[in-house]
Amino acid sequence: KNRIWILQKSGKVRVIARDYVMTPRYFPVLNELEGYSFSRMCADPEGERIWFLTGDGQLLLYQNERVRRLENVPFAEVRSMQVDREGWLWIAGDRSSLARLSGEVWTKLGPSKTGVQGDIGNIAFDGDQNLWISLDQGVLKFDLDEQGIPTGNGRLYDSDQGFRGTYVVPGATFTTEDGRIFFGTLDGVVQYEPGEDRVITS
Repeated sequence: KNRIWILQKSGKVRVIARDYVMTPRYFPVLNELEGYSFSRMCADPEGERIWFLTGDGQLLLYQNERVRRLENVPFAEVRSMQVDREGWLWIAGDRSSLARLSGEVWTKLGPSKTGVQGDIGNIAFDGDQNLWISLDQGVLKFDLDEQGIPTGNGRLYDSDQGFRGTYVVPGATFTTEDGRIFFGTLDGVVQYEPGEDRVITS
């Protein structure tokens, strides 16, 4: 619908359409988002669903011009929130754990299933539906099985593979429509090209 959704530092949501800021009078959905202080927001690839997360773990879903409450997230702390190509919502929490929301049911994936050791900073998905997890020492790439569960221990991309960024800034990942991933690190931007399976630093 050519709307731009903005999550402000204050935790409030603003929506811009056709060069003007929409008000609750003309866009009643905003009334349903009042009273919350959101910490994160993400949308599915088609832009038909938008999830909003509050600082205390409440999760809201905007769909079909309505907002409804979902089950609270299963972690006290959420470090990253992304939607994969299949439309599943993923979050990275504390203690090296992930969780995926399918429908309205959370599936938790701890270190015993992913093999991840260390604090997860960000998660992202490339055009081949591979899961990427950023850690202090680089990024891990996981294949997903038919149930959407990470398989194996992941492939580490660190300085030996050209990933010279030592730390990915929280929230600083972006996936393009053709499946490339950009990681914003303290040492600059790192671009991943899935078709060539190599990292380009800049």
